[in-house]
Amino acid sequence: MQEVKEILQKIPLHNIQTVLASGNVYFETEEEDISTLQSKMKHLLNVEVLIKSEREMLNLLEKKPFEKISETENKTLVSFLGEKNSDFTLHKQKDFETLYVSQNVICVAISKNMGTTEAMKILEKRYGKNITTRNWSTTEKLLNFFS
Repeated sequence: MQEVKEILQKIPLHNIQTVLASGNVYFETEEEDISTLQSKMKHLLNVEVLIKSEREMLNLLEKKPFEKISETENKTLVSFLGEKNSDFTLHKQKDFETLYVSQNVICVAISKNMGTTEAMKILEKRYGKNITTRNWSTTEKLLNFFS
């Protein structure tokens, strides 16, 4: 992750911090054109890049999407969408339940019986391939930068 940090220092970013080995990076910038910043990062890193603002992340924290979910019985996943979502229906099927849906975030609980890869297939079928999913624990580590 040190390599990612060094690459991103070529862009006008401040306080760059990597989170675990998850590919998540916290940074601050004065750049207001997020799509330009995203393009620069994608070009330098040669991977798809999704940027979420402080406000978006704090909104997620305020929603407490997994407050009533037992993490001993379920895996809790947060999917960040690259495109704005217009389907706000909650989805439930065996071993899979959508708990929160916004324009750019989907929170789901899956039973320990279901693999994360299987859950990803359901999410990608419903919301498209421009999506990245993290478990709630990793997301909380990201949220700590904002709170």
